Amino acid sequence: MAWAVAACGGSGGAGGGGDAATATPPNPPTEVAASISLLAGGLGGRGAVDGATRDARLCFPGAMAQGADGTVYFVDCGAIRAWSPGGVVSTVAGSRVGESGERDGPAASARFNEVMGLAVDASGTIYGADPESKTLRRIAADGTVSTMAGSPGDSRAVDGKAAEARFLEPYSLVFDTAGNLLIGDRHAIRRLSPQGIVSTIAGVPGEMGATDGPAADARFNGSPCALTTDAAGALYISDWFSIRKLSGGVVSTVGHGPLPSDSPGSSNGDLCGLAFDAGGSLLVSQRAFSIIDRVAADGSIGRLSGSLGTWDWADGPADQARFAFPRALLTLRNGDTLVADSDNSVLRHVAVDGSASTVLGSPPKRGYADGTGAAARLRLPRGVVSDRDGNLFVADHDNHCIRKITPAGVVTTFAGKPNDSRTVNGQGSGASFAMPGSLAIDAAGNLYVADEQDAVIRKITPAGVVSTLAGAPGQRGSVDGPGGTARFDVPRGVAVDAAGFVYVADAGRHAIRRISPAGTTTTLAGLADHPGSDDGTGNAARFSFPVALAVDGPGNVFVAEQGNHTVRRITPAGVVTTVAGKAGEAGRMDGAAAASRFFRPNALAFDADGNLFISDEANSVLRRLAPDGIVSTVAGRVASRAVVTGADGRLNEPQGLAVLPGNPRRLAVVDEHAVLTVTLP
Repeated sequence: MAWAVAACGGSGGAGGGGDAATATPPNPPTEVAASISLLAGGLGGRGAVDGATRDARLCFPGAMAQGADGTVYFVDCGAIRAWSPGGVVSTVAGSRVGESGERDGPAASARFNEVMGLAVDASGTIYGADPESKTLRRIAADGTVSTMAGSPGDSRAVDGKAAEARFLEPYSLVFDTAGNLLIGDRHAIRRLSPQGIVSTIAGVPGEMGATDGPAADARFNGSPCALTTDAAGALYISDWFSIRKLSGGVVSTVGHGPLPSDSPGSSNGDLCGLAFDAGGSLLVSQRAFSIIDRVAADGSIGRLSGSLGTWDWADGPADQARFAFPRALLTLRNGDTLVADSDNSVLRHVAVDGSASTVLGSPPKRGYADGTGAAARLRLPRGVVSDRDGNLFVADHDNHCIRKITPAGVVTTFAGKPNDSRTVNGQGSGASFAMPGSLAIDAAGNLYVADEQDAVIRKITPAGVVSTLAGAPGQRGSVDGPGGTARFDVPRGVAVDAAGFVYVADAGRHAIRRISPAGTTTTLAGLADHPGSDDGTGNAARFSFPVALAVDGPGNVFVAEQGNHTVRRITPAGVVTTVAGKAGEAGRMDGAAAASRFFRPNALAFDADGNLFISDEANSVLRRLAPDGIVSTVAGRVASRAVVTGADGRLNEPQGLAVLPGNPRRLAVVDEHAVLTVTLP
């Protein structure tokens, strides 16, 4: 089918990113209702939805603080969010949709890089430590954000007036009883007085060590992950692999030094969260080991909740509870202790006996299990393709295997095996993969797999026989040549044409590669290690983090670029043009292709009529680029950030995408830890 798409917005230098500085002003496209149903797997996990407690979704919660009225404030990806005593979650300031930056101003337009420390004063003013930008930010009661100390990108240690002070890496915050804001900076404790003066009160900024003694002579291991105070006003510091105490101008190591683990000779697991419980015991989270420990007043240390090194989610008694990167603790005024269980995207309550319960957010239903529908479990699935009978094949990325899903939702493991991340050829479970990502399928039913961790391209026959088509396991680079002599860096997208040529989007090297049916790899377009957005022919063209590919009937290769937020086209002769979006401008606009905008497009699929469907990840929608060059939104709601099934369904961060055979027109979409069926209107 002929295309009426005009080239647009393609020339220029290196493609920009998707932060607030380059994003177009919000201009939501026309949205239509599409029915979404769960085919297989589990929903929940990372998201971003405000509203009642039962409906709220969290992204990657971190530092917490409680206001005078009982509101719990917490850091969540690029936003500061609030959970009111009435059970309502709201966004106080920043972006819940992945936009970052250093912009001050009104709540909705303000941007943070990654706030790690949080504190709130008696008046309700919120303070955030933004280590990447080297600043302290202030959020007023009306949500207005300002920079109160430090300067973006100026990594120095300078005491003095707040406007003149500089920080190396401000990471954690807490108020002392005198109203001073204490700051965990790199290898030092700094103080911002109520009069607006910054001073260093312990350690030396930039000088690493583990020395106790007078504050000026003490040394710290890193940027303190958390700070808290006891009833007497002493400051406690989580200092990587030990807990330190600052009292009376003297620094000491608390308890028995490094906390014990369940295995002799092992060390602490990256200490972070600190809080005193209602009984006066100090609680500490070992985020890398996913456990919560308790340091009693007499210095004895014991496990409070969780299982050493078990990265999972489970509520229940202390020995059955499971966490995944618990990086912050907060004891509320009523004595309850909250845990920011970051990788589970929830807040948990931990009782005095160590039992855990989830109180905010929806934990991920991930894992490994064959079965039917919601009984099956996947772990971070990525690519998906459909055969002519409607069977789906899914790259189960973190389970390191390829799953098959029948039209009835029955899930089996087609090739590979869980927890075996190697490149091993063989048949079925005799083969192994290392983080398989994108998939493609040819007319004969052969699958092609971009094996991301080992940087190789694999082939699977319909009988489940796995071989390595190109590349050498673990040998990264950008080298053309036959079979195992070729090198890839980060192979993300893969597609195959009618003649059997396999195309690979090498995201790490910003190039599109082609593998002949004989197994010889060449570079079709782009130039390794030269990101950009120039249109042109062959190595004169430039790409920026290309992640997905699709081939149309005439053999043109379409490319989704996350770095440029565009869709490109490569003719069989290697001529590259930009067909939708504008390089460096993240946005969300429908209409003529040249005027359209995308935000991290990451999957492509053609239907039989020549419509190109696009997974617009950061906008939480599916888009369609029709042969007449018009872009429209066909499923999801802009920035909804949670899967909702039903007649007017919602998407979170859609990943893989495939067109299902038959009518009505349906798409298979990978999102959260599940595969969905989307029926288009």
